[in-house]
Amino acid sequence: MVALNAGGTRAVKYGVIRNYVKGLEVVLPTGEIMNFGGKLLKKQPGFRPPAVNGQQFGPVGCDNKVTFRLYPRPGAMFTLVVSYDKFSDAIDTVPKILRSGVIPLALEYFMRDVIEEASRRVRHQLARI
Repeated sequence: MVALNAGGTRAVKYGVIRNYVKGLEVVLPTGEIMNFGGKLLKKQPGFRPPAVNGQQFGPVGCDNKVTFRLYPRPGAMFTLVVSYDKFSDAIDTVPKILRSGVIPLALEYFMRDVIEEASRRVRHQLARI
């Protein structure tokens, strides 16, 4: 995850993994071990290890140890389900949500016919039990 700077489905709210890396120990192909960052908090967000020979570590080394910045769990989470008649209306709502100051954990769009078919299949499977 660190080598790829992964973000995943919750990157909109929480950002990519680089934002949580405070320190990194890297083993180079020569066997040399290099340490960057540490346990202290820095004022700049996002850890960017320096390049080695003009390249980032992914192609030339192996992340051996990672020190992460941890945050407390959120106090509460809510799920909001909104129905739209048209796909374009759903898409037009996303920028409005983000501009409102609400940063959602995830936004998902499901087509009605797909949900209805999945529900039908689950009911059918449950009926067989």
